[in-house]
Amino acid sequence: MRDFELTYAAYADFQRQMERYWCLRWIQQNGLSEIEATVRREQSVKLDHLPLLLRVPSLPTDLVAGQRVRLAIENLDLLAPEVSCRFVSLLGEGDLAEATEDEEQ
Repeated sequence: MRDFELTYAAYADFQRQMERYWCLRWIQQNGLSEIEATVRREQSVKLDHLPLLLRVPSLPTDLVAGQRVRLAIENLDLLAPEVSCRFVSLLGEGDLAEATEDEEQ
């Protein structure tokens, strides 16, 4: 049973790393220098339109879960696979409405 659990854990880790790699590859292929994200908690965000959670140390401490932010992509390493982002701005309600309209078209 232990061998199965170890094998399954290794497979799950491999799957997570592959998903992360392809998310970063998508960012690179689209030439993105900025991306929007939703705050999950303190310094953690989920990138919009991607299944990728990141830690962003430069996020202001007064942000709450659910707020949307714009991030600058500073460094992208496909071998690690890691990406570092910097907080640029807080997205207001007007930005959210524009994003929704763009997605509907």
